Amino acid sequence: MPSDRKAEDRVAAQKKLDAQRREAAQRDIQKRDETRRDETRQRAEALVKEREKRHQADQIHEHRRQTDRMRKQHSIEMRSHTDNASHAISVHAQKIKNIDVAERRDLEALGARNRTLSGRLTNLVRGSGHAAREEKAIVDRHEAQRMQAHRNHEVLKDRQFEAAQASRIRQAHERNAIFDQHRTERRELADAHERARPRQIEQHRLALEATRLRQTRETTLSHDFDRGRTLELKR
Repeated sequence: MPSDRKAEDRVAAQKKLDAQRREAAQRDIQKRDETRRDETRQRAEALVKEREKRHQADQIHEHRRQTDRMRKQHSIEMRSHTDNASHAISVHAQKIKNIDVAERRDLEALGARNRTLSGRLTNLVRGSGHAAREEKAIVDRHEAQRMQAHRNHEVLKDRQFEAAQASRIRQAHERNAIFDQHRTERRELADAHERARPRQIEQHRLALEATRLRQTRETTLSHDFDRGRTLELKR
């Protein structure tokens, strides 16, 4: 019958439409799931990236602390060398001053003795050049002390210079060593992040997904409870 045929066509058309709607709904669900997975993964990647940034910042802070401490120690050491050199100059100047004072004192004492009666008699007996020879002996003796003081100071300056130079060379090696160490540590941290990143992203993704599912269940239960109470009130 034509009417039966039309009815069958309408049923077939409705079934086809229903199938298309179900397929469209399924595609929408899949699309939402893919979007949610992408968003969850992006959040997980952001959390891992932030964690890596904190690690890098902590490492930079520690490296700066170590470098600043080393530079401070080096500065104190070099200042000590400078202070020692300045102190040696002051000590040397005082030694020369003491020798000069002693020389003047000895010459004044010689002059005073020569002006006495016994001094004049001694010079008369030993000849007119005796006083000059004694004066020259005093001058030569103190000049020899000055020259010895100068030589001692030059030797000390050489030792101090060598010590300061050795400190500079050692400090340069220490700076290079700590800079190499820091470069190695930065590279090792970057490699560690690179190796651990996929695993950590997956861990965060699973944790975020578990949290989302738990919140969804809680929300669903809450809605079901509210709907049940509404139905009871209506009855």
